Amino acid sequence: MNTTGLFNLSWQRYLNLLFLLLTVGFLTSGVVTLIAANLDYFSDLAKIYGLQTLLVVTVVLGIYCFIRESRRQAKEKLKWKTYSIFFVVSVLIGGLFALVGQTYQTGADVWQLFAVWTLCQLPFLLLFPNVASALLFAATANVAFYLFNEQNSYNSMCYAVLINTGLLVISELFSKTFHDQHWRILPKVFLVLTFASLFGLIVIYDVYFYAYAWGELGRSPLSSLLIAIPALITLYVYHKYRFDFINLIISVIALLGAYCFLASLLIRGVEEGVVLGLIGFIFTVMAIKWLVKLYKQEYPNNKKFHWAISILWMIALLIALVTIGVWLFFSLGLDASSAFIVGILLFGIAWSITLNKDKNEYTTILAGLFFLIANSFLGFYLLVKFDDFFLLLGYEFSEDSNFAIFISALIFTVIIIVSYKLMPNSLVRILLVTQLLVFWQVSYNLYFHSYSLNDIWFNNAWFNKIQLLISIALFYWVMRPNQSARIHLKPIAWGTVLFSLWISMPSYMVPSYMAFPLVDYGLIDTDVSSDVMPADAMSIDNVLQVLSGQFWPHFQFDVSHILYLLVCALPLIVYALMNKHSESKHTEAVLILLALSLFALGFVGIPVILYLTALLLLVYWTDSRAFFGLLVFAFVVYLGGFYYQLSIPLLYKGVLLVSFAVIFAIIALFLHARYKSPSQSPTEKHSVFKAPIWLVGVFVIALLGAVNYKVQQFEDVLATGKPVVLKIAPVDPRSLMQGDYMVLNYAILSEIQQSQFLSESNESLESNESIDAGEANEAIGIDESSPSGKKAYILVHLDKNHVATFCEEQSEIPTDFKHCTPNVYLPIRYKGWLPELPSQDYFFAEGKGEHYAQAEYAEYRFKDGILLLARLLDKDLKGL
Repeated sequence: MNTTGLFNLSWQRYLNLLFLLLTVGFLTSGVVTLIAANLDYFSDLAKIYGLQTLLVVTVVLGIYCFIRESRRQAKEKLKWKTYSIFFVVSVLIGGLFALVGQTYQTGADVWQLFAVWTLCQLPFLLLFPNVASALLFAATANVAFYLFNEQNSYNSMCYAVLINTGLLVISELFSKTFHDQHWRILPKVFLVLTFASLFGLIVIYDVYFYAYAWGELGRSPLSSLLIAIPALITLYVYHKYRFDFINLIISVIALLGAYCFLASLLIRGVEEGVVLGLIGFIFTVMAIKWLVKLYKQEYPNNKKFHWAISILWMIALLIALVTIGVWLFFSLGLDASSAFIVGILLFGIAWSITLNKDKNEYTTILAGLFFLIANSFLGFYLLVKFDDFFLLLGYEFSEDSNFAIFISALIFTVIIIVSYKLMPNSLVRILLVTQLLVFWQVSYNLYFHSYSLNDIWFNNAWFNKIQLLISIALFYWVMRPNQSARIHLKPIAWGTVLFSLWISMPSYMVPSYMAFPLVDYGLIDTDVSSDVMPADAMSIDNVLQVLSGQFWPHFQFDVSHILYLLVCALPLIVYALMNKHSESKHTEAVLILLALSLFALGFVGIPVILYLTALLLLVYWTDSRAFFGLLVFAFVVYLGGFYYQLSIPLLYKGVLLVSFAVIFAIIALFLHARYKSPSQSPTEKHSVFKAPIWLVGVFVIALLGAVNYKVQQFEDVLATGKPVVLKIAPVDPRSLMQGDYMVLNYAILSEIQQSQFLSESNESLESNESIDAGEANEAIGIDESSPSGKKAYILVHLDKNHVATFCEEQSEIPTDFKHCTPNVYLPIRYKGWLPELPSQDYFFAEGKGEHYAQAEYAEYRFKDGILLLARLLDKDLKGL
């Protein structure tokens, strides 16, 4: 029996780590969700001071943990509790800024929120450096740059490139400081962000600056060098100075991206596209061969391929499929039967390579690619020939097609089985299993539905539920300790789990422009809006119904509901099975089983979270830190997407998340107290470096002082400021971190634009100038004279009801009000050619959309140059 698993931790200490991560994730997500709910049960000041109190308590708890862990651990040791708590502190600071902006309708841009939030993370990142805080810092910084670039200037991506490159260098030089010397997570993330910023910069350069310089839209041939040169540099660095296989793959992918930019300039027809696609395929295969050779040189005792090489295999597969498909159907004008011929030829070539006695690892890679390409074309042919695949286009479904669908699925299964037996490479086998599951998924839906884009995937979901259950059962059976005899089944287990992880994306996270979601659990009512189930209906029965997606009121003892319950119970089942292989004590097992039972009941409406939790338990038996990282990333993404599941009100979601954060924290503390690591022995005493304590205290006091100063200033403006009423037309969306709000369209802004148009028309009549390059740029949407980002000040006329109408626009802060209302002005800023007021959005409590939809006026308060949106008014100028 294994005494240690992933990260060389015992089962109990791994559970401690897992529940700690769940606590941090659920607490931060729950707090943000509660802030976004914009609770109207409490006053504005009660919410602000309440969150500040929580922030102070969390800081004090973090300082206490820092002192305690510093005494028991050496300075260089990772202090899990301290870093976790100060990670929560960093999230709470962002939540505090969002709450102030939401409460006082300051109108600050979202990029400003993220920028200030990023700066406020710096002290904690410098004092308590760790991977999670660095990733949060990088995420908020890049979001700030992206939003700033979108709203203000098209060249800010240059700064994003510089920042990400700087973070990459820092993460390499101070990997030990960030406790990242073993995993090297930060260099990988920052390298991806650097190349993503470069791609964004090139797109912006091509679309805007190159067009501005030459007076037409186009792409510069030199733009691909902006990616190719850094990619070559990183290839050299991670080959010669510090070998990092994943970073080498990232660099190769960046080179492929640079090649795609260059190829897009050279393609003039189908022939050029086929040739360039063939070159790209050859380059990818050669890169795979070179990388495999490097990996074998670096790790000669490792007989397995690195999992990351499969990324390049999939890219090569995609390039080959597109290139051959274009050549067959566009250049040669062949029909679908040619796909069968090509598939048979490639399958035969791959088979002959595998039978060659002189084959090596490089020919094995090539054979694997040929198998995957051949099976893709054969699968396409089977769909077209037997399944009437073109029902996608809306043709009538034939009742005789059901048997043909079954036959085609059976034939393709045989093809995959033969390929699986001939191909010994584990990564290729995983991809083959994935191909088979994709074909089965399509065939299943063809069998049960008339294959049209309107109703596909939405009715019978047995396949999805059975797939999720089988993936867990197979993974447990193959991966449990002392099962080396089943090693040939591991690719099937991995392929099944990875495919299930892909299809487990809930429908509420699928973009609306996609034709179908990847999974349908068949039971959750995601079409009911939170306005129908108001957040103030706080009865236990109502809460349980909403959280379960109306599952329990409609529960029946049929196969579909039983399968669904089994999916939700997976964390409980997996823990019970895995716990049999450990030496856990009875009290501990009962406590965890009780918590997981409550977890399954509480999240019965969000089964994907429960499925991921089961996988996070099972991953303990693997040595794959990458798979653990993938699961954590998927968990964060799906937990974030839970915010946008509109069928559950934000208040309910926030309470649910915070409640389970408390439950998981209790378990984590219980396990931590019972199973302490040797480095946490109470007999050891280390000196405590007290400078971080004082610095944290000073920073938090200064931060809260600045926040409360602005709060009192805003309160004064709302209480004593001069009212300014504007005509509006509201629209209702949802904001990240700040909840539901209305986008307000002001009539006075239209008046401003109309006055500008009349002024420009008069000037054009007076001067009959010819069209120059500047006008050509304006014709394609690029105008050097655009006032984007510029500030202006609008003087107004106020009637007896304080309703404002446009009077005059000035470029400087007004001192001479002329014939306009004195000592009142509206500060505006231009986004492109469109003027905007500071508060274009009005935030309100969830479920109040219909109430505020009747608003026709917005009342501002103005004092000392500060303009705040106070409230919305109805058609009779009465407050809502």
